[in-house]
Amino acid sequence: MNSLSYTVLRIARTLGVGDRHHHLRVARREATIVSEAEQLLGQAAWREAEHIEELAEEYWNLIEIENQQEKLREEIQAFEEENRRLSDEHDRLEEDLEIRVQDLIDKKTEKMQKALGAMHELDSLRSRADFTRKRYNGLNTKFKVLNDQGVSGEELATVRAELEELQKRYTEETHLIEERTKLIHGHEDEALNVDDEISAVREEAKGRISAMMTEVGRSSNLVARHSAKIGALERQKKSLTLRIGQFFHEVSRDRRAMARPDLRAALARHRGILSKIHSLRKSIKYHRLLGGVEDDGL
Repeated sequence: MNSLSYTVLRIARTLGVGDRHHHLRVARREATIVSEAEQLLGQAAWREAEHIEELAEEYWNLIEIENQQEKLREEIQAFEEENRRLSDEHDRLEEDLEIRVQDLIDKKTEKMQKALGAMHELDSLRSRADFTRKRYNGLNTKFKVLNDQGVSGEELATVRAELEELQKRYTEETHLIEERTKLIHGHEDEALNVDDEISAVREEAKGRISAMMTEVGRSSNLVARHSAKIGALERQKKSLTLRIGQFFHEVSRDRRAMARPDLRAALARHRGILSKIHSLRKSIKYHRLLGGVEDDGL
């Protein structure tokens, strides 16, 4: 609102026309905009405050805050790079674990297949041994019957020779059965040992992954804490830049201050935003007056 608009509305108010509450709402809204504009002015102009005595404290505090923030950002970057490295290592570990476990599973499968093959051979050997034993038992009974009947010695000798051959064959087949049984047990034991290897590999990987994830969690917590610190420092920066913006605005209204070269040069570079703040300040004053606030302090 400019002075002409204010004059017109002031006259209208004396005639009973106008909404004082509306003007007070507008004044509050514009006061918020002024605060934002002063904040923006401070953010834009604070680096020019190094040699302005009244702003030395704010300037060097801002320099210190920016240094702290930069250090925190560098540390955050280092944590994030470490987390990426750990993530890549985790992926490699998972891939390596999968390959190692698959190799062991293949090894176990091979052992079980060998055991299964030996079982088939064992079944065949047992069948042959049973057949041999039955032939031996039958032939042995024949020998006894013939012997009891007084059959000639030549025929008995033939039967006896065959019995001896069957007994020898049965002994060999029994020996082979024992060997195959031991071989099957050996393959089964080796398969069980592979199961133990798989468990050990997984347990080792689990321990490494757990330690890795603990480190990732620690780094993530530090990133969160550093980010919170940066946010807190940012709020301090806003408070300091607002004070700087308010200072520049106040001195821009003081002709004696404007005579100072250090202030004049800084203010000249931000004439546009200062002009907008001045206009808003006048508008706030007029709206407050129209709202019935006579002593507005502006």
